[in-house]
Order: sequence, then structure tokens, then C-alpha cells
Amino acid sequence: MAWYHPRNLGEYLWRLSAPHVILSILLVLCLFLGELRFDWAERIMGAYLASTNAGRPESGQIWEVGQQARSAYQALEKIVTDRLASQREARESTAFVQLAERLQPGQGAMLSVDHFRRLYLDLPETSAREVANPLRLLEILSQHRCDRVYVSKNSTGSGLTVNLLDTANQILESLDLPLQVLSLNREQEALHGGRLEQWPDFQGGIYPADLFFQELGSLSEEVREAVVLQPRRLLEIEGTIVRVAISNEVAGGYIRLGFEAMVAGTPKVLLTRGREWAVWQIHSRLEDRAGNGAAAVPGYGERS
Repeated sequence: MAWYHPRNLGEYLWRLSAPHVILSILLVLCLFLGELRFDWAERIMGAYLASTNAGRPESGQIWEVGQQARSAYQALEKIVTDRLASQREARESTAFVQLAERLQPGQGAMLSVDHFRRLYLDLPETSAREVANPLRLLEILSQHRCDRVYVSKNSTGSGLTVNLLDTANQILESLDLPLQVLSLNREQEALHGGRLEQWPDFQGGIYPADLFFQELGSLSEEVREAVVLQPRRLLEIEGTIVRVAISNEVAGGYIRLGFEAMVAGTPKVLLTRGREWAVWQIHSRLEDRAGNGAAAVPGYGERS
């Protein structure tokens, strides 16, 4: 038997009651109770990990979760910033065509009633009547039933949807603004330098202006208004209209027309759009007259 092995139970118990054993047990017990009360072990370990954090590689599940959270936060912040910017730009728009350019498909903006009224009045009279009945709008706005207006670009990007809302967010009236109507106003804002031949879709459909207006005058008033949607814009040209062109392409029920005028000795072209069904009527008449030998404008050559 080893000399350090107790020979009986009494000697075993006597060894357990030795002062150094009791002190060791009390020390371990104090450390355990102190850990439960003050969490000193976790604090020491945390302080050590924090001090060595910069030198340790970013790896592991916790690091990956943190990186994903940061990426998601940055993406969300960008989305919110872009949306706020688009909302601000939309509220600063002075025309529906600007609003359509600044909104992404599926995106919308809330406008005040006064802002919507200004945008609506900016539309050409003919286009405005196509968008909404002015008397219906007058009925809604004069009774102060409309509290605000929500304008959104449809998912296909082909136009705008305007919802007139009351104080309970109920839709009083829903309006559709096709891009063809919006582009009509933008297209007629300025004269283009050059001749009609520079537009490929006008090839084969250029006629003398006097012949065009002669045939236009022989049509009914309804057809004339559908061919030339904004006659006032033509009257604003400070020159003589010498040739008129009709496009061979149809877009959204409209056909483009070009009016070439001599402004201070320089050829200028004004682009407009007319209703397809009306433009084809005058186009067929012009083709018949051209086939019978109608004269072209002097100095410009025969019809292309």
C-alpha cells in the first residue's frame, strides 16, 4: 500500500478536514459564487476577445450574419434615398411628361390638388379632353372633395395613372394618361431645323402645303380637329408653311405629321400627331390628287 493512501475511513475523513483542503474548497466555492453574481469570467473573456478582435480574420457564421445585415441595411438605405429623391423630383415637375420621365415603372408620387391642376392645365386642350372631362374635374375640385392626388407609372411604363383621393383615401376618379398623349405636348414644344426628308418615316408622304390645307378644308369639322390636334401651334409659326408630311408609321392610334416652314429664309419643321382614323382619310385624298398630277411646291421638287 502506498504511504499516501488512507488506511481506513477515519483517516480518509481526517485528511478531508485538513486546513489546506478546506481552504481550497472555500476558494473554489467563492470563485463559483462570484461568477454567478458578477460574471467576471465572461467579462474577462469578452475583454480579451475585444482586444484581439482587430487581428482576428472575419470568418465564421457570426461574421457572415453581420456582413449580410450590413449589406441589407445599405441596400435599404439606398432604396429609401432613391425613393425620397424621386418623390422630391416628382413634386418639382412642371409637366406630366417630366413626371413620367422621373418615375420608374410601378413607382408613384403624391401631389397636392393645386399641383395636379397646374399639370392638367399644361396639357394641350385636345389632349386634356382625352385625359379627363373638364366638367367632371370641375365638379370634383369645386366641391373640395379631393384632398390629394396620387400619380403612378404603370408596370409596363406605357403611361401614368392618376387617382383623385378624398380625406379617407377613397378614389373619387381614376384617369389614364398614355405616353402618346404626354409625348404629343413635348414633341410640339420647339421647331426642328432642317427639311422633312431627314425623318425616314416621312419618305413617300410629303405634299405641298396648299394641297394639304385644301383637302383638309373639304373634310368635316370633326375630322379636321382629329388631324390637326393643336392648330394654334401652327399659327404661332413665324413663317410660311410650304410642305406637309404624313408618316407611314402608326403608334398608339396616332400618326405623326410634319409641317415644314420657311422662317427667316431657313427651313424649320414642326412635328405633331393626328388621330390615325382621321389622318388616313386626308392621306387617301392626297394620294388621289397626287396620282392625278398635283403640282409640288416650287423650289422644293416633286413629292418624295
